[in-house]
Amino acid sequence: MSAIKIKERSNIIIDFTKIKINSSRVYKSLRTANVVNYIQLENKEDVFLVKNEIKINDYTIRLVLPKKSGANKLKDYGCFGAIILENKSNTLVNVSNHKKFKKQRWANKVSHQRLRIKDLLNIILYCNRLCALNMFL
Repeated sequence: MSAIKIKERSNIIIDFTKIKINSSRVYKSLRTANVVNYIQLENKEDVFLVKNEIKINDYTIRLVLPKKSGANKLKDYGCFGAIILENKSNTLVNVSNHKKFKKQRWANKVSHQRLRIKDLLNIILYCNRLCALNMFL
């Protein structure tokens, strides 16, 4: 009997920090994004749990994916969850209580992990707008 070592690994699936964002570009990127829940090496002793992340200037969206065999693309998962992090302070944003996020339609879906690609598209566009507004403050 051997022990399995589990490690975490970050995987940036989409980086929107240096490109101009519009809804069609974001939607196409999300539909074609490759995601992985875990990676197991050939020696079968090391397993890496993968944190799939989307970078948007001041925010990082970490995806919480259900266990589904045979799913490689984000569109194959159907419903999933997301965690929004602020990059400057590296803190978790509580979407249901945060004054910038709580009035959005998708805020309830984030807390119940019932997001779809269109909801994630709206989150990315909203975070991008917030980053653009912060440049003027």
